[in-house]
Amino acid sequence: MLAFILPGNEMLPFADLASLVFILALVTPFVRRNMFKMLIVGTLSVIIILYVGTDIAPWVTQSFTQSNIDLPKDFTAVTNMTGAVSTWIGWVAVKIGELFNMIA
Repeated sequence: MLAFILPGNEMLPFADLASLVFILALVTPFVRRNMFKMLIVGTLSVIIILYVGTDIAPWVTQSFTQSNIDLPKDFTAVTNMTGAVSTWIGWVAVKIGELFNMIA
């Protein structure tokens, strides 16, 4: 539902839907097994991941095409919701690489 209602989000998680359960479960120890806090923090985490996934989609799609991976006919872009690059640290690394690419 979040993917449809968030403004500016262009990512629809199809293959990564099953992975969302693991993202929410990983939050549990940090909120001391409080289900309400887990829902809030997990939802915020998914929101961040959706926006990061939207932002990095051009680079992930480019890496697919450079690796000669055929995309389905109707797909315009691909991204990864549970990979290392879709974390905030991976997003910062991509942005730093983008800055270096603009300088050089």
